[in-house]
Amino acid sequence: MPQEEAERFRNENKELKTTVYVVCALMLCFLPMALRLVIHLMKRPEIISSLWVRTFAMLNSLLNPLIYCCRQEEIRNFVFKTRTQAIRFLLDVATLIINSIACPFTVLLNMLVIMAVKRRRRLQTKSNILLACLAATDALTGLITQPAFILWKTFEITGALNYNPARVIHGSALRALSVSSCLHLTLVTAERLVAIKFTMNYLYIVSEEKIKVVVILCWVVSLVCEVLKFIKPVKNFSFFFIALTISSCIIFVTFSYVLLYIEGRRHRKLIKTQQIPQEEVEHFAKENKALTTTVYVVGALAVCFSPIALAFITFLLKRPDIFPPLWARTFSMLNSLLNPLIYCWRQKELRKFIFKLKTQQVVHPP
Repeated sequence: MPQEEAERFRNENKELKTTVYVVCALMLCFLPMALRLVIHLMKRPEIISSLWVRTFAMLNSLLNPLIYCCRQEEIRNFVFKTRTQAIRFLLDVATLIINSIACPFTVLLNMLVIMAVKRRRRLQTKSNILLACLAATDALTGLITQPAFILWKTFEITGALNYNPARVIHGSALRALSVSSCLHLTLVTAERLVAIKFTMNYLYIVSEEKIKVVVILCWVVSLVCEVLKFIKPVKNFSFFFIALTISSCIIFVTFSYVLLYIEGRRHRKLIKTQQIPQEEVEHFAKENKALTTTVYVVGALAVCFSPIALAFITFLLKRPDIFPPLWARTFSMLNSLLNPLIYCWRQKELRKFIFKLKTQQVVHPP
């Protein structure tokens, strides 16, 4: 057999194998649909959920391009031009998938937290009102920051459209909402400090009118920090202003929790050594529980925003490859998803409203 014909046969055979793999992938992904049909005819639809059937069918569209890249070197070289670009591509896709999944849940859970605090009178405490204000900031992360990030990376990967507008919107929203989150957490911490350290003056110091004023002030500061960045004469000052604001929040929160820890120890010693009225003990337990919730929220923010600090350090060291900034952005945005989960975990009333938990009475036969 001539060499040219043998080579053509090998090429045709390779294409045939690629087609076989594609057909097999389709059969595997659509097999649950056939099983679902059989089970439906047997009147046992609960064995396989229709949602899983739909999911497997849609996953076939993800498997096909992976098969093409695996089987055809030319396509693989075009998609992954170099090893570094391949790694970057995979990281981009990973962050894109994570944010695409987290985005709707971030909006939904935070909006439910706001609705719960607004509708349930038992949840309308000063600390919960401030947490609802923080939830509004987190909801905006899911409405603006994450969708802008998704558009930015999608346009950049595909090269379909200019991604700069989406990148600018994402960066601006991320900075403004990060400053707003830090300021709101400072307010939450300050409210707990007044509630435990200055109990007698709490009602005078903390009121709904004052909460509205300071929350509006937080938003004004956050927006001013970002607007200054677009004014050339004071552009460099905006970064200093943001750094000063966040640093001040960190120092205040740290100092406040040291005072709260000392005050908490003093209260526990008093409860053990003296006869304190039961009403006061219950009040302290309630305030301490709210404080613990705040500690978890602050801890979640510290964990999620620490990669930004790490990315900044690697940038100063001129080694941005050690920790990619995209992952730092993703971790900071995921904080907006963690917060409502912490609220639900710590507050039973809020959990009942959001997840509509209903106790079912089991009737036993006589």
